[in-house]
Amino acid sequence: MARSKTGLVLVILYWIACAAAWVDYSSHRGQFLADILLVLLTVPFILLGGLLVGDSSWSNKLGDSPALLISAILFCSVLIYAFGVLLVYMGNWLRGWFRPRQTPGP
Repeated sequence: MARSKTGLVLVILYWIACAAAWVDYSSHRGQFLADILLVLLTVPFILLGGLLVGDSSWSNKLGDSPALLISAILFCSVLIYAFGVLLVYMGNWLRGWFRPRQTPGP
């Protein structure tokens, strides 16, 4: 398994943003577009669910269903961690690409 501090930091920042979105949703529950931040933070999960189920109307209940919200956050956390791993590997690749090459000695 790849270990990435960058991926871990990105996931922690994502969880903090989700917690802030949940607090915002809790204070505005019942209002129009109260869960818009939660929906925006879990777009990949909603899009994949819309493709698999064929209808994304179940995403309207994202704030009211803790199990659905937790699964959406975990799914997106895996994607964000994978993105962090990819960033690290691409950074290492670019660093190796631009590092001066040593020529063999005589």
